[in-house]
Amino acid sequence: MIYLDYVATTPLDEEIRSTYTKLLTTYFANSDSTYAPGYEVSRLIEQSRAHIAKLLHVSPDELIFYIMCIRIQQYKQLKEQLSNI
Repeated sequence: MIYLDYVATTPLDEEIRSTYTKLLTTYFANSDSTYAPGYEVSRLIEQSRAHIAKLLHVSPDELIFYIMCIRIQQYKQLKEQLSNI
């Protein structure tokens, strides 16, 4: 597992800041919601996942996005529990 947290310690490039601001103001719906804005956000996330996977030469389903590091620990624990079944 590779944990990437580049944004936490690095200033944003202006192009990235502009894009991020646009996304936050235009696509603010919950990606798990069952209405059109949520579907659009979900589509954008999956599009991003595919793009990043291509850059890293991995399958899109190998990429997991987390909000906090604690989620990674929970994922690892769950994965270990499931492998023991």
